[in-house]
Amino acid sequence: MSFGKTTLRRWLPAAALALALLCPLPVFAAQAGAEIPVTVRTDGAACDTVYTVEITPLDNAPAPAQTSVQVKGGGTAYFTGLTFDAPGDYRYKMAQVKGCAADTTYDGRTYTVTVRVMTAADREIPKGSETVDLTAGAYDSLYDNYIDIQFEALVPASEAGPVSFFDNAVFIGDSISMTLEAYCGASGALGQAKFLCAGSMSPTNMLTGKILPEYPKGSGQKPAIQDSVAATGAKYVYVMLGMDNIAYGIERSTNDYMTILKNILDKNPDVQIIIQSVTPMADKSKSYSEKLNNGKINEFNETMKAYCEENKWYYVNVAEAFRDENGFLKKEYCSDYNSMGMHFTYEGAKVWVNYLLTHIPARLL
Repeated sequence: MSFGKTTLRRWLPAAALALALLCPLPVFAAQAGAEIPVTVRTDGAACDTVYTVEITPLDNAPAPAQTSVQVKGGGTAYFTGLTFDAPGDYRYKMAQVKGCAADTTYDGRTYTVTVRVMTAADREIPKGSETVDLTAGAYDSLYDNYIDIQFEALVPASEAGPVSFFDNAVFIGDSISMTLEAYCGASGALGQAKFLCAGSMSPTNMLTGKILPEYPKGSGQKPAIQDSVAATGAKYVYVMLGMDNIAYGIERSTNDYMTILKNILDKNPDVQIIIQSVTPMADKSKSYSEKLNNGKINEFNETMKAYCEENKWYYVNVAEAFRDENGFLKKEYCSDYNSMGMHFTYEGAKVWVNYLLTHIPARLL
């Protein structure tokens, strides 16, 4: 089950380059030298793939010292040794050589680069011409609307990010997340983060409207979840649901979950979905059963992680912060150890906050 988004191909930007010869003599009385820079930019996981770019002079343009250059893992290389004896436009054809690296899409387009040689007297750029800004980062905005061809859903650990990041976040969850809500409300640990949580809430009963969070708080109103998300104005939607409907079976529970997420995105197409893994149950949990146990929770989590990979959503594996050596919820973080065995203490909420701060998707910062 997937929702379509644009896919980025590894590509090679190129454009026309204007070169001015600042010389009081006619240009044919001296030689002008030049280099042509070429940048290969990649998105996705870091790699050591070597990319080759070839150049071909057109219309008897002077040849550079190299017929090709190589860039390892992305960066800039230069075609050097170009010498021009007279003013004029000199054109070159440039193309990336298709390689055989796995999981890589090469740029199959051909680019024409123009080097314009002028005397000082003629160096004013003619109307309609375009030049290249060689300032570092001048064309970074060209990449703003592209998405990685290799998307890693699982968010790795990093240095703690800014608390202010969560000012633009909303958390959707059941009674397990309500402890996080209470802790953050009392401490401000996640800044101005908003919460849409309700006890026993699940994707299944959300779809029927049986259980929905109140928003705004104290209003008595319980809109559809997609409308509440819109009302918060959040950019990042953290979701942890499932404990209350995993017992219906993995297929039904995850399908209902996906429907909820689709409804949110239909109403709020610009938000980023961030799924949190469902946390484990304690070894003394009286809710532990054949249909609801840590094995089923793990299966549910793996299914949702796969959906995240497929749909370019982030997956924050918060559950790993709470498992003991046997995979159960650590006793010291459980507030109902001898009964339901799944809810958190404030100490557990503090660990949760720290995990979130050290697992912010880097591309969202």
